[in-house]
Amino acid sequence: MTLLSRLSQKGRFLRILHTYKSVCQTSDKWTRLTHARAHCVRISAVPNEVQVDDRFAVHVQGLNQGDDITIQANICDGGDVLFTSTGCFRANEHGCVDISEQESLAGNYKGVDAMGLMWSMEQAPGNRPGLRPGKKDVSTPEIISLNVFSGHHTTEDIAQKAPQLLATTILERLYKARDVKMIDVAQGSLRGRLFIPPGPGPFPGVIDMYGTAGGLIDTRAALLASRGFVTLALAFFGYQDLPKSFWELDLTYFKEAVNFLSTHPSVIPNGIGILGLSKGGELAQLIAIHCPQVRALISINGVPCLSISAMKNGCETMEPDAPLDSSKFVFTDENYVIFKNCVVPKENAHFFPVWQRDVAFLNMCGSDDQLTDYRLQQRQYEDFPEDHKHKMELVVYKGTGHMIEPPYTPVTSLSYHKVFRMTFVIGGVREQHARAQEDAWKRIQTFFRTHLKP
Repeated sequence: MTLLSRLSQKGRFLRILHTYKSVCQTSDKWTRLTHARAHCVRISAVPNEVQVDDRFAVHVQGLNQGDDITIQANICDGGDVLFTSTGCFRANEHGCVDISEQESLAGNYKGVDAMGLMWSMEQAPGNRPGLRPGKKDVSTPEIISLNVFSGHHTTEDIAQKAPQLLATTILERLYKARDVKMIDVAQGSLRGRLFIPPGPGPFPGVIDMYGTAGGLIDTRAALLASRGFVTLALAFFGYQDLPKSFWELDLTYFKEAVNFLSTHPSVIPNGIGILGLSKGGELAQLIAIHCPQVRALISINGVPCLSISAMKNGCETMEPDAPLDSSKFVFTDENYVIFKNCVVPKENAHFFPVWQRDVAFLNMCGSDDQLTDYRLQQRQYEDFPEDHKHKMELVVYKGTGHMIEPPYTPVTSLSYHKVFRMTFVIGGVREQHARAQEDAWKRIQTFFRTHLKP
């Protein structure tokens, strides 16, 4: 090779080397700039500790105008994510996103909704279908992680593509306010958990019950106590030494619970309230008929007559007016169960004559409930004598399913039933159900404050 050729090749090599170094330097500079920008982005929840039924704001700062971001919210339990949601936003002229003022363009919900990331949550992949929102230990906060990613992404994108994480923070939500007393109840045959608000009292007293899944669910009771009600979360089977199933219930047990709470020194004398969902709503009506201490009654999607199984009342046996017909189970393609046609009152069935008692009655139900047919509650109202209809307020929430829970909790359309060992379809159009939960929670508190005052 001639000297000229060698010099030519050398010059070409130097040019290539120079170009490569330039690209590397540019790339390295871009990487540094990207990391620097990520360090400038901040996400905050204001306030960063709230009650579950409180609203909070989510702010993202340090962006450029027009930047697209995704905010992901996760309910965490230790290292596990139970529920998750995303919202996709675009930064304003100040390089900020405030989800209470700016719309979500895509994700689990669309539009402007400060609490959209909470109610729109879906069960995180990898968990058993039918996971129930809530907290096993209400003495500790529920942990919400809030993450910001560059660009617009779905939950699946985040899991599979791992987009750039710009910022993260933690929010704590409390079912039980830190100054609420929590006392395990094991008095006589009673089993449950009592929550007492701070202060001298006395306070309105409420018994809170859930349904045929059994055990002790105390999230709603803790939240009610945080709002000024002495609340007894009452277990009635499948807990400690209580009966193993709801086929062994005795009304005497519930009478004991009423006497316990109505005579408690922290409770306003002259009457208590009962709140029940599903089987708990049914039992609440039965208890109100037999216990004059009950002055206010709220049933949420409760059958208006004794259902599924017989029940003792001391030596007497009360037969169900709406027995279980398991042949009416309807199975979906995924093998989930639609239950609502399995409990139908007999032709000669008598609905609970709550109107005979001097008790205020708030009856709430969802038109999309797939466990209980809401038309039963409508028939119950129609059966009330005209001069007693004022004692019952019927609220039917359109597009709402079975589990009408406190607001800003994930809306789920499935529920695993540990007694039947099946996953039930419980219904509910997500946004309509979420709005119903907000309204119902306000009604519950207003109703009890109105009717349990001294």
